Amino acid sequence: MTIKNGAYTRGVHRAAIDRWQHMGAPLRRTEEVLRSWLGHQERWRPWCPLDAVPREGCRLEASTVHRWLDQAGERAVESIPDQLAGIETAEELGTDGLWAKLKDQVVCVVLMTVNNVTAVI
Repeated sequence: MTIKNGAYTRGVHRAAIDRWQHMGAPLRRTEEVLRSWLGHQERWRPWCPLDAVPREGCRLEASTVHRWLDQAGERAVESIPDQLAGIETAEELGTDGLWAKLKDQVVCVVLMTVNNVTAVI
């Protein structure tokens, strides 16, 4: 599915954002790899040397990936006011933790969360 007024599909947008976010790849490396996958150029040649050379290459740039990230962030910020709509919250929540050294040098952590409205521990 091509995005309105865009040359790349939603899948390409997602691949770029996922690679940047989950793999920690810089924007330039992200666009290089995507360009290789999409246009069968650059790094694609060593992977598949017998494939035909494409007539027209992919022109994806790091600035385009950066713009996609900005747009995704703007949409996320716009959705913040409605994210918790219809979900009742306790308003008050208390947490505490304790590190304990037990017999035979075993170290454990004890965590406790208290909901002040329902008194659930």
